[in-house]
Amino acid sequence: MDIFSIPEMTLLAVANDFFITNDIEYDPVHLFKDVSEAIGMVHLKGYMYKWIMQDLDKFILRKEETDAVLHRLVSQGKKLFLITNSPFSFVDKGMTHMVGKNWRDFFDVVIVQADKPHFFTDCIKPFRRLDNNGDLRWEKINRLDKGQIYKQGNLFDFLRLTGWRGSKVLYFGDHLYSDLADLMLRHGWRTAAIVPELEQETKIVSAHRYAVTLTWLQALTGLMERLQVSS
Repeated sequence: MDIFSIPEMTLLAVANDFFITNDIEYDPVHLFKDVSEAIGMVHLKGYMYKWIMQDLDKFILRKEETDAVLHRLVSQGKKLFLITNSPFSFVDKGMTHMVGKNWRDFFDVVIVQADKPHFFTDCIKPFRRLDNNGDLRWEKINRLDKGQIYKQGNLFDFLRLTGWRGSKVLYFGDHLYSDLADLMLRHGWRTAAIVPELEQETKIVSAHRYAVTLTWLQALTGLMERLQVSS
């Protein structure tokens, strides 16, 4: 699951509850397909990017730690790269909001509209370079230069052009399957999952009340099992 799955599940639950409450006959398969298509349309047609860019303070956190972490990594000689499915206009506005207009100075390679997870398995789609206006250039890409913006491409060309391979690469992603699974299993990259929900869940399971409730539930389950066996 990733953060995009939360509104999809919420919409499914609300629609399902509406149909049941109003005694409306429906096929769950149709409901799932319609909701999935609607979520996909929000991404593909750019509605989500448009709404977020209209209110960046509401949707994108801006903290000094982000700039500090990037500065520290670069100062220690680390090579940074960004691979995202988002369009450059959205990435530029969001990163400028978070770390300033010179955000590209932190990254050695920036790839937008990468079409993950296909980016990690497709070996055909070539890289294209964007000019300063965000328009596609026509020349063949033989290297990935710092300060430039590239579109699409594939992981195999990325590895060939950068030489970054194996366990020396640490890749952060927010989707276990789309972002991390193939990289870890096929290419040996070290991977880290960004799961903000775990912070709240960790607090809950560490609380005394949770431990008491879990103990009571386990005891109750044991009693029910013994009663079922004896009956």
